[in-house]
Amino acid sequence: MSLEHIETLCAAYAKRRDLLHERLTALQADLNEAKRRHLKEIKRCTLLAAEPESQLQSVLCLDRTSGAKLWSTVVHRGHFVSGGNKRSTHASATPACDGERVYITFLNDGRIYCSALSVTGDLLWQQEIDDFVIHQGYGASPTIYGPLVLVAADHKGGGAIAGLDRISGEIVWKQERPATANYTRRVSRPGCSCGRWSAPATKTLRPGRD
Repeated sequence: MSLEHIETLCAAYAKRRDLLHERLTALQADLNEAKRRHLKEIKRCTLLAAEPESQLQSVLCLDRTSGAKLWSTVVHRGHFVSGGNKRSTHASATPACDGERVYITFLNDGRIYCSALSVTGDLLWQQEIDDFVIHQGYGASPTIYGPLVLVAADHKGGGAIAGLDRISGEIVWKQERPATANYTRRVSRPGCSCGRWSAPATKTLRPGRD
């Protein structure tokens, strides 16, 4: 292969690379704009709340602009679990929403529960995931993946991670976890080094490469 031929190939490669970069930049700009429009259309904010005195665990829906409460649904009454880190709460997880249902997780009566509510606050289903031995507290949020909602109930006593049908709440699969502490993320600051359990994450495996 002559030097001239190599230079021609390199120039063609550079041109294709630049073209691909331009297309990726345009796609990223379109994606960012779509995200911006989507966030602008979101008019509600959903969060969890717990009242230690009355022992109520609830879901609140607020107007994103004014902060006015649109609805509130009590999910659990009583049976609060004592102990854990003093900075932990009985409503430390974050809800997940697929546009039709709001999925939430709570530690109550020594067990982890996943519940689904409609976007107007009606309780649609509730599923017990596993027992929970409290150490620091519980704050793993549900994760939506395809037709499933994934819930982690990992703790020092073992626990489990489960995939639930988003519509019915039925457990599609459940994997028991070892009875050892599983600190998936470290949080450190002067005078303190502690761990916390995280929400499930997903990864697509490529046959022969992962």
